[in-house]
Amino acid sequence: SMVEAGIDDGDLLVVNRALKPGHNSIVVAQVDNDFTVKYLHKRNGRIKLVAANPTFPDITFKDGQVLTICGVVTCTIKRFVA
Repeated sequence: SMVEAGIDDGDLLVVNRALKPGHNSIVVAQVDNDFTVKYLHKRNGRIKLVAANPTFPDITFKDGQVLTICGVVTCTIKRFVA
C-alpha cells in the first residue's frame, strides 16, 4: 500500500494509460514480472521507483532488469464493503 500517499490496502486505483508519467507521478509499474505502485523519480536521465513510506527502499535498476510503466494513478476509490 501507499498509505502515506493516501492509498490504502483494498482501495481501487484509477489508472490512466494515456498520461505520460513525469517526475513524482504515482505509477503502476511492472518490474521483472512483479507489479508495484510507487512514485516515479526521474532526474538526470536516471529512473527509480520510490515508496511513499520512507522506511521502504527505493527500487533502482540494474542492467537486464525490465521496467514497464503500466499507467499513471489519477485517483483512488475507497471501499467500505467488499
